[in-house]
Amino acid sequence: MDVKKISESPSEKILADLRIDLHRFSKGETGDFGFDDDIFRVDARMVEERVWRSQDSRKEEGSGTRRLEAEEVITLCDQLTAKLALPERPEQIFRTAAEILRPFGVELLAWHVLPDIEHLSLVHAPEVSGFVPSIQIRRTPEPMLAALEHPSGSYLSDGAKLGYPEASIEGIQLTDIPTILHPITLDGEPYGAIAYMGLTLRPQDRPGLRLVTRQIEAALERFEHARDLDLVWTMIEDQVRERDRFAALIEGLPEPVALLDEKGRVVLKNPAAERLFDTFFENACDHGDPHVTTPTPLEGQIEDLPSIIEEICHGRSKLVTREICVGEPLQQQLAVMFSPLHYSEGPARKIDKVIVLFKDITTYPKMEEQIIQHAKLVCIGQMAAGVAHEINNPLMSVLGYTDLLLQQDLPETIRSDLGKIKKDGLRAREIVKNLLAFARGQEEEKTPLDLNEVLRITNKILKKHFKLDQIEIIERFDPELPKVSGHQTQFQQIFLNLIQNAGDAIKLSGKGSKITVQTHFDRKRRRIEVTISDDGPGMSPEVQRKIFTPFFTTKGNRKGTGLGLAITQKIVQNHEGKIDVKSKVGEGTMFRLSFPVCNSAVMAPKDHEPLPRGSLATETATKARILVIDDETTIVELISRVLTLMGHEVITCQNAREARRALEGSDFDLITLDLKMPDISGQELYEEIRTLRPDLTQRVIFLTGDTMSPDIAHFLTESGNPYLIKPFDIAEFSSSIQAALARE
Repeated sequence: MDVKKISESPSEKILADLRIDLHRFSKGETGDFGFDDDIFRVDARMVEERVWRSQDSRKEEGSGTRRLEAEEVITLCDQLTAKLALPERPEQIFRTAAEILRPFGVELLAWHVLPDIEHLSLVHAPEVSGFVPSIQIRRTPEPMLAALEHPSGSYLSDGAKLGYPEASIEGIQLTDIPTILHPITLDGEPYGAIAYMGLTLRPQDRPGLRLVTRQIEAALERFEHARDLDLVWTMIEDQVRERDRFAALIEGLPEPVALLDEKGRVVLKNPAAERLFDTFFENACDHGDPHVTTPTPLEGQIEDLPSIIEEICHGRSKLVTREICVGEPLQQQLAVMFSPLHYSEGPARKIDKVIVLFKDITTYPKMEEQIIQHAKLVCIGQMAAGVAHEINNPLMSVLGYTDLLLQQDLPETIRSDLGKIKKDGLRAREIVKNLLAFARGQEEEKTPLDLNEVLRITNKILKKHFKLDQIEIIERFDPELPKVSGHQTQFQQIFLNLIQNAGDAIKLSGKGSKITVQTHFDRKRRRIEVTISDDGPGMSPEVQRKIFTPFFTTKGNRKGTGLGLAITQKIVQNHEGKIDVKSKVGEGTMFRLSFPVCNSAVMAPKDHEPLPRGSLATETATKARILVIDDETTIVELISRVLTLMGHEVITCQNAREARRALEGSDFDLITLDLKMPDISGQELYEEIRTLRPDLTQRVIFLTGDTMSPDIAHFLTESGNPYLIKPFDIAEFSSSIQAALARE
């Protein structure tokens, strides 16, 4: 029998066709008619209605044993159907049912059974004064537990068995009110219970009220289904919003990001990833719909891609990284990082999606190399101050004692030799100063220079050396070459490095014999060009890329340090210059340098004039008592001798302990203080002088070999005292002493 035929047939014929015993339902039994739930509910109500009518027709007239007649029950059900057609919350469903039942002399109580069934929560109670339930959540009474086990319901002779002995309705105690209990089941599971309470209720009213209960169950099911559907839609909306937020988040990322499903298919990618796929991967095209999954372009690049995705999706790893090379010929190196997007609940901890981030690491090796080189340069900077101190002190002795010898009446040949010693000593001083400038990253004072003359001096130094190796230096100078702004020693160091390197390459390879040095003035660009070329062995492209890297050398550890060209490049850049190299294996090498023309505002500073012969022995206008503090014996002896020749009284100290003792017992007109000593620094000793003898703080001249140290430079600026940079010559020293005494 189909559904349509059932709905259109009279109830008597339906019951006959189904062979249903009407009196069986009066005993509380149920029947399964083999239809789906919705049709079953309609037919069950029809059957129960027919049972009710058949029972009512067999009653003896005037018996008065029934309060609810069949027509009244049908009216109740129709009203409930009309009032509860739309989904309502359980509280409203029970409230509506109570309002419909009240005119028929029936009150309603409803409970929701908690999952353990042994506890219940009161959902609805009569809204009349005097009814006071003890507690909302309580242990389920035995009569109610029994009622939950009987689908047809239970009849209680009094309502006190519900567990509310003190409650009353309209002044009538529950102990005097008959009650019918019906269970509420949804989808075959216990949901709660309803208590129908009325003075005229009898056990025979259970089937009729069961029909009312079925209407309430149907309303509750509509609410649950609507709530489940609402939850589903809420989850879908949340997922859509989450996807949109994620898409918006990755949309603006500069790095390529893609989203893969558990099968490794691309479900989402940002524009950067799309450009990457289109550029480097052939199978990365899609159909224009960002929501259409496409095969991942990584399948041909990462062999273990399926195992990576499986590992991520099952929660065994939170980050997996692989490296791939793309482009022709594999010019770009990418790091591909896989990580989970969402964990789902449960022991499997399965991942919904896998995020793939692409990171361009092509330049990482170069960056790491630069970091290493920077660390090496930091080491140079740390060593530079110590090297400067250790070299400058001997240079101080060389220059100082040379000046003392030049004060004497000596043959011209000896004086000429001493002049050469002093000249090379001054050049060594400038080299140390350049090393400090390179390490500290500070610039030297610039003066106008004639590069033709600087190159002639440099070539003169090297020609004798190269002559032994049969290497010729050819000069081609522009006679109208303007001057550049710079430091002569630094430019001399540039040319020495480049020409010496060319000679070493020719000598070590045995190929070539000529080095050409040429200058040219580019009038259009207003720049001076210097080219140094050779016909030696040349360099490979790989070597050319590394020649300016600190510590890189092709000469071996015994011959080269790898710093020459690095320092050369630094000096060129400090002079707003450019340097590049062209070389080919077997054909030689050419370095091309260019510098801007000197600004006319740059003027050469005045150097200290050499002291006239015997001028130190001249009687000075002021005889002073001077304290000399320095840890170097040769420096102390040199300064003491110079000051004595100038006519001053000298007291010397070589450590802080001696200096403190001298300061406590004597007065001094002037103090020379070395800033770098082994037991205590000059800065610390100066602070002690300020404490012990504040009257002497302005009478101190500092001696230092490193003014480029930020700490020392700051200290000298803050103190405001005069200072001399080691190694200084006698003329500088004597002028500073006289100026300090004159200031007093």
